[in-house]
Amino acid sequence: DVKLRSLMNEPAQLKLSLKKEESKNEPVALVVGCAGLIGSFLCEELLKLNCRVVGVDKLMAGEKNNLEDIINHRNFEFLNKDLRSEKFSWPKKPDYVFFLTDGKKRLNSKDSGLNNLLEIAKEQGAKFELVSVDDTQREAEAQVTEYYRKFHLNARIIKTADVYGPRLNLNSGTLLANLFNQAFLSKTLIIPGDGLRLLRPTYITDLTTGMLRAIFGQNTNGKVYHLVSSEKISLIGFAHQLQKQLGENAKIVFVKEENLPKEPSGEDADYPEGLGWGTKVTIAEGINKTLTFFSTRIHLIKELPIATDSINISSKKVIKIEFDISRFFPKANLFRPLVLVLLILIFVFSLPALSLFISAKTGENKLRVLTAQIRSQNLSQAQTTMTGINKNFTNIQSKLGFYGWLFKLLGKEDAYLE
Repeated sequence: DVKLRSLMNEPAQLKLSLKKEESKNEPVALVVGCAGLIGSFLCEELLKLNCRVVGVDKLMAGEKNNLEDIINHRNFEFLNKDLRSEKFSWPKKPDYVFFLTDGKKRLNSKDSGLNNLLEIAKEQGAKFELVSVDDTQREAEAQVTEYYRKFHLNARIIKTADVYGPRLNLNSGTLLANLFNQAFLSKTLIIPGDGLRLLRPTYITDLTTGMLRAIFGQNTNGKVYHLVSSEKISLIGFAHQLQKQLGENAKIVFVKEENLPKEPSGEDADYPEGLGWGTKVTIAEGINKTLTFFSTRIHLIKELPIATDSINISSKKVIKIEFDISRFFPKANLFRPLVLVLLILIFVFSLPALSLFISAKTGENKLRVLTAQIRSQNLSQAQTTMTGINKNFTNIQSKLGFYGWLFKLLGKEDAYLE
């Protein structure tokens, strides 16, 4: 199939095939979770490959907008169903089945929706792909693995994390979703913990390319692929990239957080190089595309569903109000350090001058006292006062020595000597 090979940028060693490529009938792809970020992009790519796509989802507020470009496509059919609560039957024969977990709810081994879907794939002989967005879906992965081993189901598992891009649910509670949400609503980027937690931000189009390679490619049956960006970045680093594109008005704030999600390990997964896959969208480019998308759809942010397990940020936990980015990034504004140095110099040079002024005033007062004592012929007290005056003016003379260089610089050396 020319379109498939072009989209997948097929390497020489990888052979791709569509199950019904020699038939006039279009292959059928069943996508469960079609209205989310990953599902909506996946459906669009499948339609480009001339597949007939049946999308299944229990729509939540805001997600209906993700399907607006394909809802009336001749090869797209939408079913508003929740497989987790309904006995699902499929009257047509699917060739490919995708089950997308969203990470909001841990699936257990008794999940009826996943069981129903695995049964459909087994009975119809369809290829199956589970997409697990984080390490909370271990039991769902084990369930698919069991069908592969016990019933020889043609299945593969995609493990991914830190997925972002246009249509990202900004209220899903993930670390990246929270940052993009804050970028638009308040321009205050809140960093839980120390900000050093490493991310592998994976742009949505890179992920869907890998997913298609995994299900259409040969010799992928029974494999587990860890599809994440090859580009690592810390949480504070990602926030800095956001701040750079938002402008200097964006602030970074740290909050105390003890329950940060762990970094996905990717253990027991196959290297994606076997798919001829690698990420192409850089973090800076991905952020730009995501910000551009939401900047024209800012009204959608308030419509999005709020996740029950999103990170709870309490005002009592704020431990640092504003983050000075120059601590981590040397190229930050140097104006403040220069002002600080200037203030220190002013303080150093003004302190002796202040002391000199006080000593001069004290000497002046003692001269008045001495004059009065001499007029009243109180010679003993006058002698004591004179001794104090001599010490005071000796002190003044030593302090004037500190400013000798200044008199020379101004050409007033004669006045200084006088």
